[in-house]
Formats: sequence, C-alpha cells, structure tokens
Amino acid sequence: MAAPPKPWKARAAMSIGASDGPTTGRPTFVARCSDGKLEAYVVFTEFLNSSDFVPVRYRFDQGPLAEGKWFVSTEGTSAFAEYDKAAALLRKSVNAKRFIIEGVDFKGTAHRATFPVEGGETAIATVLSACRLPLKGLADSIPGLREEVAAEIELLGPKQVATYKEVLASLRQYDGVVDSAVTPEFALAAQGLVDQYAKMCRAKYKSSSAALQSTSAESINCFMFLESGVLDVSSVMHARAKGELAARAGKLRRGD
Repeated sequence: MAAPPKPWKARAAMSIGASDGPTTGRPTFVARCSDGKLEAYVVFTEFLNSSDFVPVRYRFDQGPLAEGKWFVSTEGTSAFAEYDKAAALLRKSVNAKRFIIEGVDFKGTAHRATFPVEGGETAIATVLSACRLPLKGLADSIPGLREEVAAEIELLGPKQVATYKEVLASLRQYDGVVDSAVTPEFALAAQGLVDQYAKMCRAKYKSSSAALQSTSAESINCFMFLESGVLDVSSVMHARAKGELAARAGKLRRGD
C-alpha cells in the first residue's frame, strides 16, 4: 500500500507524492525555483536510463493524455519537464485533483505514479512567484495568444522584451511604447511574426530535407520548425532583426 501523500507546503520548493503502480518506494513530484529557474520534475525512485531524455505520458484527472520527452537526471531516476512547459504544467494542477504520469525506462517498462494535487494553489503560487511568474499564465490573460508562444514570452527577460519590441517596431508590426513590459500588443505582435516566419518556411523549403540543403540561420530555423512544428520566438526575432539591432538581439540570452 502506498504511503499517504505529504501535504502541500507554501515555499519556494514543494513536493507531494504517492505511487499506485509497480514502482517501489515513494515517487515524488517536485516544483522549485532554483537560481531564478523554474523546475518541475518527478523522482521515480527506480532507474530509468542514462541518456538525456526519458519518454513520459501524463494527464490531469480524466483530461487528455500528453506525451513528451523529459530530461533525465544524472542518476537516471528523475525526469524533468521541459523548461518552457514547467509553468503550464504547474498551473494545470491548480484545478485538478490528480496528476498521473508514466516514465518509460531503457527496457521499455513503464513506471507509473499518481500524485494528489488538490489544494496546492498556494504552494504553486509561491513557487511561481519566486521565479517571477504569475499564477495565471499569459495564454489565459490574452485572448488569441497560443500557449506555446505564451510560455516562451513569459521566460523573456526585460532586455529581451525591450529589444524585441524594437525589432517589431522596425518591421512596422508594433507601434507601442518600447519598454520591458510584456503587454498584450507585444505578445500578439510577437506571435504574428512567428506565424509569418512559419509561413515563409513552408513556402520556401516545402520539407525539412529541403531546408538541410543550406547551412544558413534561416534554413536551420526552418529545418527545426518543419521537423518539430515549433518555432522559437527569440530565434525568429534575431533572424528578422537588421544591422545593430540584430547584433544586439543575438547577444541576449534567455532571461536577460
């Protein structure tokens, strides 16, 4: 019989866990803000693999099943959610009762754990706030903004936001104030630029193999998009910027 779950704790790191599958020990679901970086991960207690990623499947309550490849810890027993998806994962747990996840080890065996997450809003808000992230995400606050774009924009630093506003203004796609505030106008303009770039990739390269015929930054960006269906906001901003603005945008790192 699984041990009873730990209560939520309102601090900059939280853990709660109970196993209902074949996993031995007590799996733990952890969320923390470490050096300004948000992390959400599951400790499965059993060895998964020694590679970079572990296949996972998860859902909240009876919601849709999601799949992904999470980063595996150095000891091979913990799986970390993708950096740009950690906040969305935690926010979804606010309105859920259970978080169910399976991690597949190197033998193809699935290790399942179920975590009761009801009543964790205060703890989640504390962890998000420690990383300067709101409990309510941009996708929920700005109509028309897609979740994957919102997740990236939330991780931009003040210098990035101000610089990207300049990029958008130079392209005549933004006419607001150039400052470090993330506004609906900026977020939707950034999404519009990403969509334009995606349309260009589809029209110019047709397929990912065609994009590989060149080693330019554009072809590499398009190759990644045509392979994964995802475009990085920062990469698009850098690609569309010109002159000194491009040089400045290229020196920025996530969170600057």
